[in-house]
Amino acid sequence: MIKDYNHAMEWIWQQPEWPDFQYDALALKGCDAEFIATSGRLMGRIEGMTEQSQIDISIDLMLSEAIKTSSIEGEAWIGIPLEHHCLRGSVVKHPLSPPT
Repeated sequence: MIKDYNHAMEWIWQQPEWPDFQYDALALKGCDAEFIATSGRLMGRIEGMTEQSQIDISIDLMLSEAIKTSSIEGEAWIGIPLEHHCLRGSVVKHPLSPPT
């Protein structure tokens, strides 16, 4: 049985099942195929966009994931919750150079 851990967030190593997690394979059946199909459709749409639109969507996706991760861990930025529009401007103004 998949347990719902939406109660007070704990670190993974604080879970009672750590490190011997179990899952219900039947409950997940088909999820991988659905994910792969949806991902393929999404990639096809992104590849049809202009280069600038591809850059914009990549930035938005990375920021959304960073904000979700910070939220899960209970982090805030300067005492306020992280917000997409606050971070996006900073990332666009100060882009990281790709590794060489």
